[in-house]
Amino acid sequence: MKNLLGIVFILVIGFLLNTCALRKVLAPSKAVTTTATYDSIAILSWNIQDFGQTKNQEELSRIARILKPYDLIAIQEVVAGDGGVDAVNRLMNELNKQGDDYLYVLSEKTNSSSAYASERYAFIWKSDNLKLMGTPKLLAYLDKECDREPFQALFSPLRGIDTFSISTFHAVSAGKKPELEVVHLSEIIDSSQVKNILICGDFNLDEDHSAWSSLYEQGMKNVLDDQPTSLKRRCKNGVYLNHEFDNFFWTAERMSFGKGVVLDEVKQCEGLDGFRDLSDHLPIVTWLKFEVHPIHLDF
Repeated sequence: MKNLLGIVFILVIGFLLNTCALRKVLAPSKAVTTTATYDSIAILSWNIQDFGQTKNQEELSRIARILKPYDLIAIQEVVAGDGGVDAVNRLMNELNKQGDDYLYVLSEKTNSSSAYASERYAFIWKSDNLKLMGTPKLLAYLDKECDREPFQALFSPLRGIDTFSISTFHAVSAGKKPELEVVHLSEIIDSSQVKNILICGDFNLDEDHSAWSSLYEQGMKNVLDDQPTSLKRRCKNGVYLNHEFDNFFWTAERMSFGKGVVLDEVKQCEGLDGFRDLSDHLPIVTWLKFEVHPIHLDF
């Protein structure tokens, strides 16, 4: 009798254990999403003066070394003719020799008042960090208001969940009233189908000018503040920096842009002439902070 009770007891315990195990197997797993995490990309904007056939190989190598650390690069003042196209191609060869995989897009010639005023723009980016969305374009709706209409592209960080637009622009020189062009840049916001917007370039106008008020009123913020970016022809009393012409302006919904820096590659008066072989402007940099794709863990 005792043996029979023992056998029954063992069978009951085994049944209960198997039932619990089966319930665990059949129960739906619970997906747990981690809290939001963020990453950033580094964006550089640079007016490379007369960027065309006048740039020799040594100068292109120096430019490539400056550009190499950055994920997205906007270049203004690419020569409109074949020399500008060739210079960008040679620059890409230099960049890709240094290890990263870069892609680029070059604008058509701007629809300018003269062949002399017409230029191209270029975007260069690291393909393992960013994806180009759609086809970049010159903003035709601004070609009557701007002698060199802006060039715009859409990008998405490969690890991110959002898209942003970047428009780069080279305004007319300070003596030709660039403020009459800048007041129309708010149309970029009005025409945008994305909420994360960046405008960068050489505006030949500082960020405190009243022409920027239409952008500020729509929530745009400047990245650089009271930071000269253009260079004097000659160093005077130890000063070689000139005007606050280059900047970033942004508005965003789920992205943000960090404080910017001016890359002072001149460093001292003795370096002015050598750097002016590359450009009469310094490069500027900002950082775009974005939310990365959430990670789902199943339990």
